[in-house]
Amino acid sequence: MRTQPILIGVAVLIIGLAAFFWLVPINEPSRGKPAPHALDQSTGEGTQ
Repeated sequence: MRTQPILIGVAVLIIGLAAFFWLVPINEPSRGKPAPHALDQSTGEGTQ
């Protein structure tokens, strides 16, 4: 009966990492890999 706590722990870790990597690039784009579409949107809005 040790499989349930392990599965719950793995699920929590996966959800936590997913939420972390999902939110961090949005808040700090310079820290994450610069996506070309994000750069195009920022430069396009600045020039227009």
